[in-house]
Amino acid sequence: MMYKHVMRRAAAACLFVVSGLFLSGCADLHADMTFKDDGSIVLRKDLSFQIPMQADMAASLNQWKQEDRQNGFTVEDTANGYRSSKTYAGIQDIADTGGEFWTPDPEYGEIRLHKGLLYDYYSIHTRIKGQENAALPQAHYEDNIPNFFQVPSSVDVWSYLEYRKQAEREAAQLNEIHNQAVAAAVNSASLDFTMHLPMAVDATNADQVLDDGKTLVWDLKPAFINTQGASAGQDIHMQAQFRIFHQTTAILLGVVCAALVIAAIVCAVLVKRKQPTGQSKPYLIGLAVSIVCLVGLGGLVQSATATQVTFSDSDRIISKALPEGSAYQTLPSPNSLDTAKAMAKDHTLHGEVVAVSEEDDDGYLALFQTTAGPCFVIADKASDSIAVVPFKQSLIHFRTQYTQFSNGKKSYYPLTFIMARQNDTKDSPDVKLGIWQNDMHQIPTYVLIEPDENDVIHVDGNPSSAWNTLTPSHYQVPMKDEINIRMVKIFANHIDSLSKDVRARDVILPNK
Repeated sequence: MMYKHVMRRAAAACLFVVSGLFLSGCADLHADMTFKDDGSIVLRKDLSFQIPMQADMAASLNQWKQEDRQNGFTVEDTANGYRSSKTYAGIQDIADTGGEFWTPDPEYGEIRLHKGLLYDYYSIHTRIKGQENAALPQAHYEDNIPNFFQVPSSVDVWSYLEYRKQAEREAAQLNEIHNQAVAAAVNSASLDFTMHLPMAVDATNADQVLDDGKTLVWDLKPAFINTQGASAGQDIHMQAQFRIFHQTTAILLGVVCAALVIAAIVCAVLVKRKQPTGQSKPYLIGLAVSIVCLVGLGGLVQSATATQVTFSDSDRIISKALPEGSAYQTLPSPNSLDTAKAMAKDHTLHGEVVAVSEEDDDGYLALFQTTAGPCFVIADKASDSIAVVPFKQSLIHFRTQYTQFSNGKKSYYPLTFIMARQNDTKDSPDVKLGIWQNDMHQIPTYVLIEPDENDVIHVDGNPSSAWNTLTPSHYQVPMKDEINIRMVKIFANHIDSLSKDVRARDVILPNK
């Protein structure tokens, strides 16, 4: 009977904590950005709580509304929240307002605008940095057993030990109930960002592409809440490339085209009519000129829309709100793709080379775009062999993942990836590493990296791996095969250069 009473009290405590989570105010936040034909932009925010607001929630809401009003937003109250909106003259005005969102990191984010005769071309790459302490809170009822499971002082030691065992089992069940409730509450909330464009996007890494390519949606929740248990949230890179045609130019071209069509029709009708000898020649010339002009104008528009825009430093939108002392780096010149293309042909690799690192005596690292998505290809000159590494965002953006010490020095996180070698030999000293699929040897890889005094990344020590698995909990087996070691070092020593080439070429990459 004692245990039944104890468990009723514990269950009540659990329900109280869970209800408190819901009462704390799970909310939905939707932000959207609408690009108009004239280049102006409307920024909107829609915040609503899923439950009736408590006093503390209402106080926070009023503070946010006041801040939006002070920043020039029009605020409208809703049933359980509010909406705000503001119109900006252009992308430069948004960047100048500051804030982490619209002031991309000088090294890993970019807003570029190339102004043309027919249209303006936009390339947006902004990053939502994964927040620290983003892991969902976990219950630990076992820490409160003395409070939740009170035992009379007269109980003997054996009964108490039995009590402890049952109490710990029940505490584990309560932990599971609590954690599931927390996860359910978080999953029910939404946090996203939407772009509305006047015409279909050319390229994007949006989580959803709707309305025939005119509506792009990114889920931002993984940056602030990590449901996988990791302490930090996931970096969200939002990328989009699109064009906005000039209305005045489009109207003028339409008028010119209509005039040429009318002129061609009139000339054709006059030519067809019986004219005195020699008098139809001007109409024939007019017809020919009209047709040539129409074809030429169509070709000009087609060429302008089909030609890939090459950005320069002058196209970069640099925020006036950048922190003091920070500055954008000069864009690197794209590396030549010729060697990587020849390598792909020699090794019958399927896909398109979209970026490549600088080449040295050891080899180089290339990024391929395949039907299944992007992947890395390591080229080892010494053995004239290659290895494929599945794409991970954390690899190409490895410089965003580090611990910074009080002296300013950065310690970058280790690189972990799976390296796949085709036609590897079974007499290799690394034969037990990873797994084999026919003649494909897949090797889980762990390698430490560190910057030198010039901030150039180098491998720190030999890489390591694990036996008979692709998902090791620890990488405790040193690599011994010289080719494997060399390939891993090529990857680590060239990933920074490849990342810069990706950035210089505006390559759109997935958020994974």
